[in-house]
Amino acid sequence: MSENEDISRSYEEYKLVLDSLVEVYNKRFRDFENHNITLKLAFQPHLVDVAKAPEELQMELIKMSEDNILKSQFDNKDDPIEIGQKAIEYPRFHEHAR
Repeated sequence: MSENEDISRSYEEYKLVLDSLVEVYNKRFRDFENHNITLKLAFQPHLVDVAKAPEELQMELIKMSEDNILKSQFDNKDDPIEIGQKAIEYPRFHEHAR
């Protein structure tokens, strides 16, 4: 067997292994995209695409995007649970944060 054939065979073996790993990875993390909006609502609500957010939160998200104090708290990585509990002027968000 020639060196080129060995290289070609090795390449095909590695390609199959890598393709398999990519497939497993994609299956495992597929639902992260579904939960992306939920995670952003918890940690960066001012960056959520309002149109993709639950309808009951959309108006509050618009108001939150204009609240510089709240945005700075999230940007500073303050405790999101504490921020949500203090956000009494946003009752639907407050309820969602629970």
